[in-house]
This record gives sequence, structure tokens and C-alpha cells, in this order.
Amino acid sequence: MAKLILIVDTGVDDALAIMTLVKNGIKPDFIIAASGNSDLDNTLNNTIEVTKILEENIPVYYGAYRPLIREPYYEDYHGQNGLANYTYEMHEFNKINGIIELYNTLKDEEVDIIITCPLTTLALLFSLEKNIIKI
Repeated sequence: MAKLILIVDTGVDDALAIMTLVKNGIKPDFIIAASGNSDLDNTLNNTIEVTKILEENIPVYYGAYRPLIREPYYEDYHGQNGLANYTYEMHEFNKINGIIELYNTLKDEEVDIIITCPLTTLALLFSLEKNIIKI
């Protein structure tokens, strides 16, 4: 069975997607949080918060912290923190780079990837090795 990896920019929409997957018995092996609708600090903390709410021990790593070409631009689509201004304590996070973790996983195992954010993290992965993913 293939591993499941999520690459997200967790705001309200991605939080709901993660919760829906897990509550339906589909638990990701790890999640990579990236900059997208909000900055990396928000999306990383939001993703960790969702795993805590679910009471699931799902590793959360960081991905791309900004777009490759343009300057980052963030709207308050989902409130200032991306979770409709839901408040929580800031989390300690894993210092492992999710792009490297994904690269190492893909070298040895079959992986399904669901991406709900800008594809910058995937682009950075391809910069390490263009044929790492077989579609």
C-alpha cells in the first residue's frame, strides 16, 4: 500500500480536508505545510493545530516558504491566521525540511501525494531530481 503525503497551506479549507480524511480512516503518513494563502508560520502552526485537535500523531514538516518568482501576497481569506482567527498556543515544530523528507521517501517507496496549495514545494522537489515522481 502506498504512503499518503499531503502538501497543504492550511487555512479553513485545508483544515476541513485533513479532518475529513482522518475521520474517514485515511491517515496521512506525513504532512508538508507550505506558504500559500498565508505565510509559512501560519500554515505550519495551523496544520499542527489540526493534528492536535484530531488527537493524531501525524508528522508535520515545512515546505516552501515563498513563491519562486513573485513576491508573496497574502489575503485574509480565512482570517489573519488562516483559521478564521481561531486562537491557540503557537507550536514547537519539527525542523525537518519536508521537501527532503518527501524526496527520501519517494526514492524508496510508492507514494500518493495530495496537494491543495501552490505547487512550489513540488517544483523544489523536481529541482532535486526531475524524474523523482512517476505519473
